[in-house]
Amino acid sequence: MLNDLPDELPNTMSPTMTLALFNAWCEEQGLNPTHIIWYIIARLQGRVYKKIGLFLHGQSNSGKTYWSTILFSSLHSIVGKLSTGGRFCLQDCERKRIIIGEELAITLDNVDRLKELMNGDITTCERKGKSVVKCKANLVVLNSNSPPGSNVPAESQALINRMMVIRNLKPSAVLGNALSQLNKPKPHPKFLTLFAPPTDSQLRDMEKNSEIPTDILPLDEKRYMYKESWDSICEEDDILQATLACQGSMTEAEPIILIPDTQDFLPQSMPALTPETTRVSFQSTETDCPMLFDCNNF
Repeated sequence: MLNDLPDELPNTMSPTMTLALFNAWCEEQGLNPTHIIWYIIARLQGRVYKKIGLFLHGQSNSGKTYWSTILFSSLHSIVGKLSTGGRFCLQDCERKRIIIGEELAITLDNVDRLKELMNGDITTCERKGKSVVKCKANLVVLNSNSPPGSNVPAESQALINRMMVIRNLKPSAVLGNALSQLNKPKPHPKFLTLFAPPTDSQLRDMEKNSEIPTDILPLDEKRYMYKESWDSICEEDDILQATLACQGSMTEAEPIILIPDTQDFLPQSMPALTPETTRVSFQSTETDCPMLFDCNNF
């Protein structure tokens, strides 16, 4: 898989190239990329029972912050950042479905709120000088140099039961070499591409008031996507074409997933999400792509 990476990476990476980089990093770290991506997608769809967290634990320069950030770069409208300095603060997480906490130190002061959040419960968000709001996350992504619960050993197992934990990440030569080739400090990724478009009720209101923005493209009678989102993965020089995979009702709880319009990339079925999951190969002639699947096959 390391051979899938080109000798030089451009400033803006295509979906295929970013997937190759992720696969190469997973191979270096001894991880199953298919397992990780399916867990993320399944969690966003509420299909993983009692596990709402993804915890990346490892050394500095291992890629844990890099991937926990860029995996969700296309989802900025539904991503909130957990303030981990001093107080455990959710003030930027109102109505956010994905919450990211970087270099989080889990302590006795915040462990109860963290468990509440990772139960999928409605959690109070306090905003300075504003009214109290509530948040309910589908996925909580944390990364730290310390294992989960190392500061609160009595709560360690309770935390682990709520998360998929990726342990002992080592400094990554793959990422170091790839990023050193770029003119920019970090490439613009196009890896996990999901979008939370307007809800049906919002669309009806916009249609009624003739307020459909000019930067929204109609995909059929009731489906829309922001043009900038479409353009962000469908460049003129990109051979991958996209198609809608999710055909359920359009709600905030059901993101639209874009996949290349090539059946060769789709697995026949999804394996059980367990630590013993066997690595799945898509047998593609272009790349072993861990996220391109038909969500209707879940």
